Amino acid sequence: SESEAEYNSRNFGEALELAVGAVGLAKQALAEVLKPQETPSKVDLLFQPPDRTSAGAAEKDGAKETKLLLSAYTQQARCQLARRDFEGAGETAASAEKLYRWEETR
Repeated sequence: SESEAEYNSRNFGEALELAVGAVGLAKQALAEVLKPQETPSKVDLLFQPPDRTSAGAAEKDGAKETKLLLSAYTQQARCQLARRDFEGAGETAASAEKLYRWEETR
């Protein structure tokens, strides 16, 4: 990832900005997957391409998005620690732990 590349080049400020952006995008992706989905009407199902019908579509359970968000939290915490922002890193780690526990229990 771009954040990882910046981190490896010791540009921790830029890496942190990229990691924070990745966290935001991953949160949005997870929220979108977990949002209650409306059941499509029979008419809507008739006009969908065959691979998009409920029989052919794979249900998303949010596991992939959760893993992505945990990875983004990890990169953000690494950058915060590199910048000696121990309080911020602790908050990020607490968010990651909360997400991990939530994923375990659902």
